[in-house]
Amino acid sequence: MQSIRRRIRFVTVASVFVSILVTAGGSLSKAAAQSLQLTPAQLQRLKERRHRILEAGVIESADVLQFHCPLPNECTILSIVPDGADVKQGDVLVKLDDSELQESLSAQRVATKQTEVALAAAAADLEAAERLAAQALPVAELTLETAKLEQQRRVGKGGEMSFELRTIERMIRVARQELKRLAEEGDGDSRRREAQSQLDAALAKKELFERYIQPHETAALKLAVARAELALQEQQTDAARAVREVKATLAAAKIAHEHEQAKLNTLVQQVRDCEIIAPRNGVVLHAVAASRRTPNAFEAGTTVNSRQLLIEMPDLKKLRARVLVNESQIARVKPGQSVTLQLNALPQREFRGEVTTVNRTPGPAGSWRNSDDVEYAVLVRISDPPPAVKIGQQLAAELDAPLDELLGLPEFDTRESFAVVTWAAGRSRRYFQRSAKGGPSFELGRDSSTSILIN
Repeated sequence: MQSIRRRIRFVTVASVFVSILVTAGGSLSKAAAQSLQLTPAQLQRLKERRHRILEAGVIESADVLQFHCPLPNECTILSIVPDGADVKQGDVLVKLDDSELQESLSAQRVATKQTEVALAAAAADLEAAERLAAQALPVAELTLETAKLEQQRRVGKGGEMSFELRTIERMIRVARQELKRLAEEGDGDSRRREAQSQLDAALAKKELFERYIQPHETAALKLAVARAELALQEQQTDAARAVREVKATLAAAKIAHEHEQAKLNTLVQQVRDCEIIAPRNGVVLHAVAASRRTPNAFEAGTTVNSRQLLIEMPDLKKLRARVLVNESQIARVKPGQSVTLQLNALPQREFRGEVTTVNRTPGPAGSWRNSDDVEYAVLVRISDPPPAVKIGQQLAAELDAPLDELLGLPEFDTRESFAVVTWAAGRSRRYFQRSAKGGPSFELGRDSSTSILIN
């Protein structure tokens, strides 16, 4: 198989057009450019052709653990394992300076303890308020019950006032009977006058009782009951208000304590995070070395920013390829497409892969390929990596994509030794013609010495 490294990514629709022309036996005028015309059958064959996308890539781990500076402010590295070191699970990878955090932690413990004391005091106040309410309410309830009983005893059905009225009315009946008897017997005037006086006195007593005593006492008893009911309501309201106020104080104290406790927990966790522990066995790579911003790795005394990436632990057993595809070709790349890969270090060995992810946003210009083109990262799962493959090795990738876009057919201007393919946007590339069995083939490049064969 011809080496992938001898191909380039600019295998375009134009190459397929040339192949179809060869298959169809078509020819173009050497005098002037003319539009390429395709029959329905040729068009269908064009749709069925496969389009090869040739791009460069790099080997990376599919499972990389990243460790950042966990502190909210910049911090200083006290110790860090060497770049490229083998570590075991539980090893300390990075030790950060936690002196300022320890001071903040001590102060925060005091503040948290103060809110804890205030919370306990508020809880005790609530208990006391509820106890006082429980003691005061029965007294008010008893007063009300006593007033109601007194009202029932005096003015209720069969009560004392009813008895007193019946007694007066009996006195009136006796006095009238006596007066009637004396009148029938013709007794002396003195006895009749005495009987009349007793009758008048009883009638007057009844009138006084009905008009004044009974209404006044009834009203007084009703007032006593109403006052007792009001006192009970006020007692209930006061008790509820007192309990409610204490509960509000308790809630505020609880919130304050939770806030200070959360700050304390955060500081405790930050102190713990100053020691970054290896969660598994593996190799440690310093982030600055991995990003190539500087040839030097981190060391003791280095100041780092908050959330700055410090080290990475790639899983060397889980590898994938990251391929950068030009914007002109990215629409043809879909998950599931097969990929042929070839390491630059092992040009004689090809292996297979499959597209798993196509990024929807472009990567930054001027990446590891030093390209200014707009490119999209395509992740490829490797099926059978060579035993010697390593992270960071560069590779060539050939993606097999269906040719399903026929917009903007190019024009061919054929001459003796080359053909120029011009797109609508005015971009053009030169194809050098060579003799080949079965018809001409074309190579893409600036001149014949740098051209690369297009099959």
